[in-house]
Amino acid sequence: MTFSKRAWEIHSRSSWGAGESLLCVSIVPAKRENVGRVEETDTVELEGGDQEIDSQLADVSQAVWPWLQGGTRLTPWRRAFEPAALAPTAISTTPLPMADVEKKVIVTYADESQVWPVISDELLSRLPLRNLVWNSPLGSARANSSNATRNIPVLDIELKKFSPDMFPKAMPGSLYQSPYFLHLYLVNCDENDQYRATVKRQIQDWVNVVNNKKNQEWMIVYISSPESRAKSGLLKLGGNVYDKIKSDFNVRRESRCVKLKLSNDDGRNSESWNEFVAAMKEAILASFSQQIIQYEEDTRRLDSQRLMPGWNYCQYFVMKEGLSFAFELMGLYEEALVQYDELEAAFFQTLTEQGAPWFQKFGGTAAGDDSENILDLKRKPYRDMILQNTITIFDFRVYLFARQCFLLYTQNAPVDICQRAKLFITAFARNLHENETSLVPYFCESWVYSACMAVTRHCEELVAVSTSFTPQVISLYEGAKADLLQYARMQLDTLGVGSNLFPYSIHASLATDRVRKDGTPADGVQWAITNAELKAGLASVAAFDDLYLRITFKTLRSLECSMRARTMYLMKGDLAFLH
Repeated sequence: MTFSKRAWEIHSRSSWGAGESLLCVSIVPAKRENVGRVEETDTVELEGGDQEIDSQLADVSQAVWPWLQGGTRLTPWRRAFEPAALAPTAISTTPLPMADVEKKVIVTYADESQVWPVISDELLSRLPLRNLVWNSPLGSARANSSNATRNIPVLDIELKKFSPDMFPKAMPGSLYQSPYFLHLYLVNCDENDQYRATVKRQIQDWVNVVNNKKNQEWMIVYISSPESRAKSGLLKLGGNVYDKIKSDFNVRRESRCVKLKLSNDDGRNSESWNEFVAAMKEAILASFSQQIIQYEEDTRRLDSQRLMPGWNYCQYFVMKEGLSFAFELMGLYEEALVQYDELEAAFFQTLTEQGAPWFQKFGGTAAGDDSENILDLKRKPYRDMILQNTITIFDFRVYLFARQCFLLYTQNAPVDICQRAKLFITAFARNLHENETSLVPYFCESWVYSACMAVTRHCEELVAVSTSFTPQVISLYEGAKADLLQYARMQLDTLGVGSNLFPYSIHASLATDRVRKDGTPADGVQWAITNAELKAGLASVAAFDDLYLRITFKTLRSLECSMRARTMYLMKGDLAFLH
């Protein structure tokens, strides 16, 4: 039976000695099934000279035909190439330190009436708030949508007892440090005389403190319990006190008061609580809108002064980042990401127009910069350095990218993370090469490798704990991850040549390319870089081969899952050449 050439592809041909060659034949059935599963299978090896190999193809057809008829999927790499140590390992579930301590919207409560213990359990049982609908006062932040309505499925809030000295000093971006969105004053008073004598003055003092702070929303909660009504004996009196509170403190047509009427009847009690929670939602959204408008006005004003003397990009960044923090607090991650994208565009525009006078130097000279986890927002006090105008271009670009990735992570978007990472790492690598005279030898290769591996590791953890990704998304993700792994593998080529661990003719040009601009050869790779994995891999030929194979097989698995056959076979050719 004739063997169909469409059912197999030559994996690689390389010289193993005079007159000898080795072909690894990849068996790929026309019907692709179980694409997402990586299986260990056999590879047909043909040895001998070119003419001898041609004569063996007939035997190959007889050998592989049963497999082709059965539709078995064969993974075409040599078992001998894959050490036992390179078997797939369990993915770590330890989260990467991407973000600072989680922040929540804070709602404060003042409790002169000592009624908080009565309502606290019931209120906490109704948190987090759900199904909030926010109408943006700015219109849509999305370029592809004109809808200004945002749905917030879940909003975590933190309840904190009010204190007059709890407000921090005003500063750009202070919303992130003190996210007070709503202040509640709890009242439980059924006597008109008591209200006039003490309660009214207490409420007014509290309102004055809150109103002295910028963009603070407040609400008075009148609590009427069965016990207080029984004690007073006159339900009408309680109602009169509430009416007086509304008359004294409602501002224009804005309702600043809500009544929480507790009852022993579960139905009535639930209805009263629902009204109170709805009022809380409305007040929090109103406060959010005020803060968004304020941030937008401030950032627009600063942006309009861009070409004026004394304008500072770092100050503009902090202000606009405060807007992003506000969106993030409310769970509006897409809108938060838009702010960072606009900041990135503004950075490059400013760099073109005015250079970078706000950055002291390029950077990249701190210990461990070449091996840093670029998604770790805690590695350096980035925001403090921006506030103090002491941040370097290197640290700023890393921080901006890490914030973008964090917001994509919150949206379960590993494909977008990998795709953005590829664009950022490849572009920033060019900047590193342009500034390599101020960096240690092979800094760029070490940084690129470390960055690619950090992003892929983080995305693997995200995918491992999620069950919502479709096969199509997984395929796109594996393809994007393969690009990063392949880029990391390219750095091993350069490092291997520089360390004389990879002296093959196919990479001869790399040895010429990796000469420092000052004319000094970039040797001593192992001592120049700080990435522990790379240092161990460059310790010997065996260690380098082990690392190189590990990255290659990891890349091959991703290429197979994404059905990128051509790239996969080219990479397997490199494996055959290595051996």
